[in-house]
Amino acid sequence: DVVDGFNIPNLILIAADSIDELRRCDVYRVISRAPSQHRAAVAEWINFRRDDLIDKVAEALRWCEDEDEANAVTSETEDETEQETEDTPYEDPAISDAEQLLAALLDAI
Repeated sequence: DVVDGFNIPNLILIAADSIDELRRCDVYRVISRAPSQHRAAVAEWINFRRDDLIDKVAEALRWCEDEDEANAVTSETEDETEQETEDTPYEDPAISDAEQLLAALLDAI
């Protein structure tokens, strides 16, 4: 019931008093709260004790994988944006317009 120091029955308590009381609608909540490196072990643990939830466990794992992939893409995009921001000096269009107006006024004098 403990995998690498991670206590799976304690995780079940997020949604139910015991594995026997875990509802189908709460399977995702339990699996998604597990650290990603322990999700497969949690899924196996639930499937072993509740074979009626096997389809929900598989669905929850797919959703978690999809979310992990989406978060990875978002993180990469944010990293790229930060890099672009660091490489490109900030230019305020209002200041640029003001500089042009000032230059035009100075040329007129």
